[in-house]
Amino acid sequence: MPLTRITILDLSAYVGLLAVGAVTLNVFLGLLMAFRYSPHRSWPHHRFNYFRFHNWTGYFVLALSILHPAILLLNKNPRFLIFDLVYPVHSPSQPLDNTIGAIALYLIAFVVLTSYLHPSRPPSLEVFPFLHLLCRRRAFLARPVH
Repeated sequence: MPLTRITILDLSAYVGLLAVGAVTLNVFLGLLMAFRYSPHRSWPHHRFNYFRFHNWTGYFVLALSILHPAILLLNKNPRFLIFDLVYPVHSPSQPLDNTIGAIALYLIAFVVLTSYLHPSRPPSLEVFPFLHLLCRRRAFLARPVH
């Protein structure tokens, strides 16, 4: 069987698939938190801080979501510029799909940054979880379309 070389587009696609898998894991951990799952009472019957794991998977998702389009800067044909990644409406290839992906990236960045900068005692406890869930849902729905 002949060896095939991996292209820049393939590498970007694999990083994107890894980001979708990480988002899925992150949403699953968020659902566990929403339903007040206790790993001490239930399986695996020991203390496990899945809130911290949820946060770290969020940072990993953001890093992969930034890396996914950044890899395209190395591509020769079609040639992507930084402007095409930030504002992909006029990108050289698949402008609609790239715009949907950019919107998802901006929503994921908003959720991660607001979670990181979230004060210990927020002024409104009802607004933050609503924005977090709304942005997470929009970004999660936009990723498979892209």
